[in-house]
Amino acid sequence: MHLRLSVVLSLTAALPLALAACSGKSEEEIAKENNTYLPADAPPTAKERPILLDALTQADYEARLGSGPTCRFTSADGRELFVAAGPANGAAKGKGLLKLGGDFRTLQADTAGGIEAIQNGGRFSDGNVIAVIEAAGGQGDLTVAIADGNEARFDAGLWACGA
Repeated sequence: MHLRLSVVLSLTAALPLALAACSGKSEEEIAKENNTYLPADAPPTAKERPILLDALTQADYEARLGSGPTCRFTSADGRELFVAAGPANGAAKGKGLLKLGGDFRTLQADTAGGIEAIQNGGRFSDGNVIAVIEAAGGQGDLTVAIADGNEARFDAGLWACGA
């Protein structure tokens, strides 16, 4: 019985090698064809790298967005992660600001309408980074996506607008 079990286990372990030999392709070639090959020294993919947002200060957003009325997303842990400002001219688009991995990113609102247009959230983009605020009744969720496919969501935050 012991010998029989050893033979079965040996055959099971050798099966992938046998299949590769029958096809005339190496295990590496088969893995590449099936999009499962990843070299041992490969860097992490975009989806494996977390999106890190740094907290913003009032000085950060006043310097980049001006000193008009703003809406601010504060995460569940109390950090201001996104600030949007609406221009006095209601026909113009608002701007948003976040700090991604230590770099400030100024994003343009998709729709015009001044501060009134962003009070209920909205979509902001700079062509590479997209921030979407879903807000209702002072509560808000922030989703940040990067063109490389990475995305992070910050739920159960606060979306507050004012001077």
